[in-house]
Amino acid sequence: MRESQAATGQNVFWRKTIWWLLALFLVSVALRIPNLSRPLSKHHEFCTALTLIIVEAWADEGIAANDFNPSTTFSLPADKFINNCSMDTMQHNGNFYYLSHPPLAYYVPYAIFKISGIAPSPLALQPLNLFFEFITIVFVYLITSLILKNDHQKSISIPALIAAAIYLFLPVTLWFHSNAYMADMFVQNMWAPALFISLKIFMERKEKSVNWLIAFAVSIFLMTYTDWLGALFSATVFLSAAFYVIRRKEKSFIPLTIITAVVPVFTVLLVLFQYASINGWGTLIYCYTQRYA
Repeated sequence: MRESQAATGQNVFWRKTIWWLLALFLVSVALRIPNLSRPLSKHHEFCTALTLIIVEAWADEGIAANDFNPSTTFSLPADKFINNCSMDTMQHNGNFYYLSHPPLAYYVPYAIFKISGIAPSPLALQPLNLFFEFITIVFVYLITSLILKNDHQKSISIPALIAAAIYLFLPVTLWFHSNAYMADMFVQNMWAPALFISLKIFMERKEKSVNWLIAFAVSIFLMTYTDWLGALFSATVFLSAAFYVIRRKEKSFIPLTIITAVVPVFTVLLVLFQYASINGWGTLIYCYTQRYA
């Protein structure tokens, strides 16, 4: 116990670095204030509007009434048969469903609003978006430190701080991590930890560590259940792990190879079976065919 406490006390990341990252983050929040809590109108804020429609529809009649599927239809009889999205939707009994992405990015704000008793609104969603960005920049810092082989526990990495600052103050991240919320943005919060864990496994040879493999599997599941990009990310890790197994004859990478093959396939099938339950496989295939044509 004393050794653990001593190690924590000597960890520079928690004593100093995290506060530098927080300071940079708060400056970025201050720059965004003029654009917060205003009517949705600027570019890609239709993403925020669509998310709020889904979350409010669930809050209106309960998420279980829609079988946990992202409905864009409200509960009153007069609301039925109205397409509030006009993109890739599936209709069933007068309800429309938005199926471009897996549902996790909608579950998170719904659950937080439900637990906290907060009504869905742009101002409620924007701080949530910002909070998760802070988690992302922490992992951007850790990823950069790892690549540069700087021990983040022993010293502050100035290049890693610069990398985090660049990510924070890019115009695209200043906007999309606050005003525009959708799975495309939220997946960043899953991508950064997944990338860090992947690099940790390959660079520090953690392929035999059960804890790191479990962390990787969870991160890949969450990433894929948020956006299809998770499956593409898994494919790149699969190819890297397979290279170690086939070309370098390192059988220790077999578990990682299996995880990168099984978890994303399972997750994609989970989403497809979930969405097919709305109105059948034929309708789902037609929906995606029209969308991706």
